Amino acid sequence: MDGALPAFFIVAAPGGIGFEFKLGLKSGATALVLAVLAAALLRLVSMGSSLWEIRQRWQRRAVEMEWTLPNSERIRPISIVVVVQGGREQVVEAVDRLLALDYPRFEVIVVSDGSPDGTLTCLREAFSLHPTSRIIQKSIPVQTEPTLYASTKHPRLTVVAKPETGREDSLNCGLNVSRYPLICALDTQVTLDADALIELARGFIENVTQTVAVSCLAEFYGDASTPSGSDIRLSADGIAPMYAPMQRSVSAAADQRPLDDLQRVDRATLFHVQWLLRAGVGNLAMLPGVVSLLKKAEIVAAGGYRTGYAADTLDLLLTAYRVRKSEETRRVLFLPEVIARIAPLDSLDETMQARATATQESFGIIVRHLGLTFSGQGDWRARLALPVFIVTVLFAPVWEWMAVILVDVAALAGGFTFDELVALLTLFLSIGLADSLGGLLCDEVSNRRRRSTGEILHLSLAAITHAVTFRWMMGLAQLRGMLAYISGRSIRETM
Repeated sequence: MDGALPAFFIVAAPGGIGFEFKLGLKSGATALVLAVLAAALLRLVSMGSSLWEIRQRWQRRAVEMEWTLPNSERIRPISIVVVVQGGREQVVEAVDRLLALDYPRFEVIVVSDGSPDGTLTCLREAFSLHPTSRIIQKSIPVQTEPTLYASTKHPRLTVVAKPETGREDSLNCGLNVSRYPLICALDTQVTLDADALIELARGFIENVTQTVAVSCLAEFYGDASTPSGSDIRLSADGIAPMYAPMQRSVSAAADQRPLDDLQRVDRATLFHVQWLLRAGVGNLAMLPGVVSLLKKAEIVAAGGYRTGYAADTLDLLLTAYRVRKSEETRRVLFLPEVIARIAPLDSLDETMQARATATQESFGIIVRHLGLTFSGQGDWRARLALPVFIVTVLFAPVWEWMAVILVDVAALAGGFTFDELVALLTLFLSIGLADSLGGLLCDEVSNRRRRSTGEILHLSLAAITHAVTFRWMMGLAQLRGMLAYISGRSIRETM
């Protein structure tokens, strides 16, 4: 008892309570700063691992004989499934580019989900479609019976017409119509390079039994030249198509916007800090525009598509693993090369809404498959993947915003001196710069097109801007997605 009296009198004495309050604020802020620092170090380790993986892959590519890939005996045919819900001007061109891809055996299945703007009419006239019938294997239940159209010009093309039932049901309908063992589900806004299917199929050629998915991240337009052959364009009346030879070359300097550069840096950073998730679990959880080639059997085992675009492949792979409960190694390969393009979002509001929506979907998937966090589905990376991802990526904005706010409050209360406050704020800025510049470095190494010195300097300035401003705004968007998931309301309802 006697030993406790001095401490009591110190607290009760004038200024004692204030001292304890300051000490508590400083201790809490310091703990949060340490948590932020630990998460940042884990992200740097993940980016370093991603960089090492990219380097190893390039070394293997240097000794491979590229011309043998299309002629390999183990190459497998691919079904490309595209869901369209309008936008006839883009759909006809997108289908034409898909049909021109360089791959021995593939088919393109276009599912018209209602499409009230005459998209089906444009497709019928552009590709000389006619009604057809064939046996459809109903591997996955769908809501409506589709009508099939074949093309007299392109035997690889099948168009499916159905009432509007949503993207997921339309993908499942296309899956039932598909005839090949590998499925590539695409959005009409994604443009594949001519050799994209060959690159995606590489993983199945290297290991046909264990590989269940091969994925790549779509880069934004304006970061590479993308040539194409003859495209179909709509005539002046918007209905009858016409063919015109054109060379699609997207310059890095054309129509460049600061927001595009910030999105590019943010996308690269988020991709490479998720190395454990990519290597262990199987797909990105927070980035729409990921192009994936999956075994059809995996999608069927998972019961088909059922989530939003940003996270559907991750959900499929985790669901299939849980259903199969297989002990065999399941290999998911991510390509460091950029082989697909996607348009950046037009405004900051759209960008933040997309991040919030992806975060909300990610939480839903993680909660649904929480058991895999502890049991794993493979090697040590699989057992660490989800916990590390949750701490270092999903909850990173929580730690950082709470740490900044608590540090400022503690400084105002006298818990930190001015020099300590400046040092801590400099630490936060350094963490952001390490994330942004590290992601940009990994992206430069993985890109098949080498940027010029001027482009690298331009993006480096964008990385600095990203670390100071854009990164924190995306953190707020993630917080919004978390709150939307907890409240059970969609992002649009919270607007």
